[in-house]
Amino acid sequence: MMTEAMEQVDGEAITVLRDSYRSRVSLVEFVNAVFLPVFEATGLERGQVELKPIRKDKEGQACSLEVWLYPDSNKRAPDPDALALGIEGFLAL
Repeated sequence: MMTEAMEQVDGEAITVLRDSYRSRVSLVEFVNAVFLPVFEATGLERGQVELKPIRKDKEGQACSLEVWLYPDSNKRAPDPDALALGIEGFLAL
């Protein structure tokens, strides 16, 4: 069952979908952590923005988000060979 709320914006009804069925817990938590403060600063309430993860991460499953850093990336373009190696290694998992 979908959890939602009906609210009004300029006289128009809007639906706030709160449950995330497609994204895993780790990704939903990351998105909430990044976007909640931003939207709350604009006046939106937590309940209008925050998602509740429904799909669970499987035991032993890696985090659904990965960050690759390039040393000195502000001084030169990222090395495409390094990126290709990173993708190759990821796909080999």
